[in-house]
Amino acid sequence: MGKKSYIAIKKDIEEMKAKGFDEETIESVLRAKYNESSIERIYTEAQWEQENEQTEQVDKEANDKYNKIAIIAGGAITVFIVFIFIVVMSYMGDRENSVTDSYTPTKRDAYYMSQQLLKKKLKAPSTASFPRYQEGMYVEEIGDNEYLITAYVDAENSFGAKLRNTYMSQVKYLYGETWQDLGTYLIE
Repeated sequence: MGKKSYIAIKKDIEEMKAKGFDEETIESVLRAKYNESSIERIYTEAQWEQENEQTEQVDKEANDKYNKIAIIAGGAITVFIVFIFIVVMSYMGDRENSVTDSYTPTKRDAYYMSQQLLKKKLKAPSTASFPRYQEGMYVEEIGDNEYLITAYVDAENSFGAKLRNTYMSQVKYLYGETWQDLGTYLIE
């Protein structure tokens, strides 16, 4: 016989009581059928078993709710990133079509371009978060419109664990909206 279900044994006791069996007869049946004789112990074990089942059910429902929230949040973040990308691209398109093409790239532009290039190399790009740009940090101009970016990214790996990794990116501004990736990689 497998694991005893005290809830099932309790149900058997209730049925025997409903049929009019006395306590001594019930205990004899329990001893023969389940190797148990204490009705009080069975009721206590059944109560614990029920509480454990209820706790497991509550845990499962909470986990299901958390998973749904995580999926919704991930979708919302993705939509937000796409929206920002569209806004940035339309803004850059307006700049390209302006009467004077006197655009000069900034370190901030290079920093954000490096983020876009790095996201293409991540397992879960939608989970990526970068430090906020600060003047004098992360970006070094190393040539004419050429920049070296050294920063970090917090992103999930293929196992779903959020990790912080340093990355380096070397980018060069060419013209309009065009940047050249001279090398973007995570430093492990």
